[in-house]
Amino acid sequence: MDAARHWARGNPGEDASDGDDEWREELRQLGIAQGEIERALDGRDEAGAGTEADAFAVWPENADVVEIFLAARTQWSIVAGMGSVHIQGFRYADLEALLRVRRVKHRARVFEDLQLMEAAGLEVLNRR
Repeated sequence: MDAARHWARGNPGEDASDGDDEWREELRQLGIAQGEIERALDGRDEAGAGTEADAFAVWPENADVVEIFLAARTQWSIVAGMGSVHIQGFRYADLEALLRVRRVKHRARVFEDLQLMEAAGLEVLNRR
């Protein structure tokens, strides 16, 4: 779960401000209030991008689940409106397809682990 929280705080090794202008414009077009946009973009800096905070150890027995979690980074269901953005969680049908395509063994166990990581990530993502 800590790996999910770490991921949700920002992209390790990347400048958190890359692409902010594009994000601002897209969010503005969705009707998101400027203050909400700035709060969301500023929240990424909490992990200290470009520092030792980027390093995160993953136990070998968890590496496969973390790899799948990262591969599923585009499968989040996001609701935008009324001046805010809310991330609901993974789209489970898409997650199931990812597990099949990757030929993951013990899908039920991996799916449960992904749900735990999802909950941890949502705590951070929706706090912004």
